[in-house]
Amino acid sequence: MVNVFVLCFLVFQIVVPMTYYLGTPTIDERFSWRMFSSVILQICEISSFETRLRSDKRVVIRTSLSPDYHPGWIRLLQRYNPKLVQATLQRQCERPGAVSAHLMRQCQSPGSNALPEDGITRDCASGQTYILRN
Repeated sequence: MVNVFVLCFLVFQIVVPMTYYLGTPTIDERFSWRMFSSVILQICEISSFETRLRSDKRVVIRTSLSPDYHPGWIRLLQRYNPKLVQATLQRQCERPGAVSAHLMRQCQSPGSNALPEDGITRDCASGQTYILRN
C-alpha cells in the first residue's frame, strides 16, 4: 500500500511540471529555476489598447491601467501572469462597444538590449485569445 502511494506521489510530482513545459509557451516561470533565469531580470513596459466600434468604424484606443490596477498587479501583467492577463482582457471586453482587447509588452534584457515587442489579443465576440510575437 505504501509503495502505491509513493508511486502516485512521484508520478504527480513529474506530471504537473511537465504539463507546464509541454503546454503553450508563456513567460510564466512557476516551475523554472528562477535563480538561473534572465527573464526575471527583464525590465518591461506594458500598454493596454481596446478596439471599439464607433459609427461603423473600428477605432483603436489606448487605455490606462494605472487608475484601475495596483502597481503590484501591473508588475504581474508585465510578467504576463496568465490569470491576471485573461481577467484584464475580459474586463476590457465588457466595456460598451469593445470589439477586441490588447496588451502589448516591450522588454529590455539585462544587457540593455531591446527585445521584440509581443502582445496578447482577445476577440471579444468569440472569446479567443491570440499571442502576438514579432
